[in-house]
Amino acid sequence: MKKFLNLMLVIAMVLGIVGNISVYADGNKREVNLEQAGSCVYLGNNEKINKNIELSYEMENEIKKSFTDLDIDKNTQKKLIEKIKNGKILDCQDPVQLKKIPSNYFNASLRNPVKRYVFPDGSVIEQKLDFSEAKIEFIKDNSIKTRDLEGGNSSSGTGYYHMSGVKVSKKSGLMGMGFYADYTYHNGAYDRIDSCYNYWVKVALGSHSVESFSIIKKDEDANGPAKAMLKISVYYPLGSGVDWLYLNVGNEKAWTDEN
Repeated sequence: MKKFLNLMLVIAMVLGIVGNISVYADGNKREVNLEQAGSCVYLGNNEKINKNIELSYEMENEIKKSFTDLDIDKNTQKKLIEKIKNGKILDCQDPVQLKKIPSNYFNASLRNPVKRYVFPDGSVIEQKLDFSEAKIEFIKDNSIKTRDLEGGNSSSGTGYYHMSGVKVSKKSGLMGMGFYADYTYHNGAYDRIDSCYNYWVKVALGSHSVESFSIIKKDEDANGPAKAMLKISVYYPLGSGVDWLYLNVGNEKAWTDEN
């Protein structure tokens, strides 16, 4: 039993992942206030941790499932699992590799709803705005032409689009996180995030805690967009850090980012 627990801790460290084998959701639609979060930090060692890490059949299947969810092909999955067994962290959790990602790369939007980054070893980070379950309502007042939700042609007058049930998500290695949001585009006025709710965190091994989840800034203004955020803390034997997911709404657009 002790050997098994130690193995779990080692795997959590080399992957830089967090949480239990489950999906956690708050279960209730709600909005709360929160304070600004700090920077995302992954602490760990890029050197070999252990010459041989034995994975149980169940562990390996859980890893394969997470990789399949990220559309990683079976051949690459096999190579990544071998890397784990050799005691090396994946590129998607390597601070050196993470610094190579271009600024604002993960700005998913309606026109580009999925932003995917593939690392040299084949591991993946994916950020997404999912409108498949969303309800879009246009409220017309006076005269306004129907327009692209990302902006475009519109006439003078008042009116707004209300978006409800938009899913915001991020997947990285064996970690997934996300939430749902309702927001409103106002024609000729500042936009608003109405609510954020039903957050979830899904991971394979290790430990985590949800530090904050809500609307940081409800209304767009001259200084920038409305903003909501989910922040989690991660813990593993040789270090800890934080990860987060932002939703921004402004200028009749919605997009994700990590800062």
